[in-house]
Amino acid sequence: MLKEFKEFAAKVDRLFVVEELEPYIEDEIKIMGLAVEGKAFFPKLDELSPDAVAAGFAKAGVLPKAARPAV
Repeated sequence: MLKEFKEFAAKVDRLFVVEELEPYIEDEIKIMGLAVEGKAFFPKLDELSPDAVAAGFAKAGVLPKAARPAV
């Protein structure tokens, strides 16, 4: 599995993990030695809504601040 993660990470500029609650998957990927981002931009509490995910990506500079997901 490490090989696949490394191959994928090499193809992207930034690697994000969007997960609810604790950063379990993000932490596991960091243990593999890969640069990954997530909980710095997405809330640890409550469920992730499309608006919360869009706001997180806007905070990360991936989406414009005014971006709203189409639901």
